[in-house]
Amino acid sequence: MKPCPVAQVVRSFKDAWSGLRFLLRSERNIRIHLWAAYTALGLAVAVRVSVPEVLLVLSAIALVTLAEAFNTALEQVISLLSPQRRPRAAVAKHVAAAAVLLAAGYAALVALLIFGPRAAGLPAAAWRTALASPVLAAAGFLGWLALLINVFLPRRWDIP
Repeated sequence: MKPCPVAQVVRSFKDAWSGLRFLLRSERNIRIHLWAAYTALGLAVAVRVSVPEVLLVLSAIALVTLAEAFNTALEQVISLLSPQRRPRAAVAKHVAAAAVLLAAGYAALVALLIFGPRAAGLPAAAWRTALASPVLAAAGFLGWLALLINVFLPRRWDIP
């Protein structure tokens, strides 16, 4: 008897969440990227960027996150297939890491183009936002601080 299609879909989502959980727990760089993403979105709110600019920031965040996910997947597969050190395996890992670097460079360029012209007004905009909604500002700051601590605290996770 074939499994129910709904059960297959549910299983697929569980597998995807498991992969995301592994990525967040095992890869420090993804946590750094997410901290930068949170910071960029907070700046976007503080300086009230336009909708197209927010979409550009979100696309840059998605690109970096996807590149990091594919890099991690490729590293895991290479480590599984080639446990001993081989030059070609190292090249494949380095090229995947270079893809993440290129995506992060693109995201930095987007941030520079969007936030650079507004840099002088950023402190005043942040204060205006904080004064307009202190609860939201406190929550945003605490979230930013928690992500920052999470990025730089050493971790030891069991890899399944």
